[in-house]
Amino acid sequence: MHTPTHKEKKAFSSLNLRLPKDLLQQLRDVSREKDTKATTLARKFLLEGLEKIRQEELRQKLVESYQYLAKENAQLLGEFSGVDLEGWEKE
Repeated sequence: MHTPTHKEKKAFSSLNLRLPKDLLQQLRDVSREKDTKATTLARKFLLEGLEKIRQEELRQKLVESYQYLAKENAQLLGEFSGVDLEGWEKE
């Protein structure tokens, strides 16, 4: 794990966080297993959780955009459906 330098430590702010006892114990257990500080591990989990939220928000925006484009394309196709067949012989 990366140990922050003095300059990096100055860039940090504090957050007091109340956790259920069992969650805090799990954090401490994992931090011992990984031989890292619980605060470092909590920060890592928080960053990963925030990234997951951002990715889900982006995914949802993409889904909405694709749905809008599909609807718009279907409307355009409908508007030109008569023109597409002009000049073609009917069988």
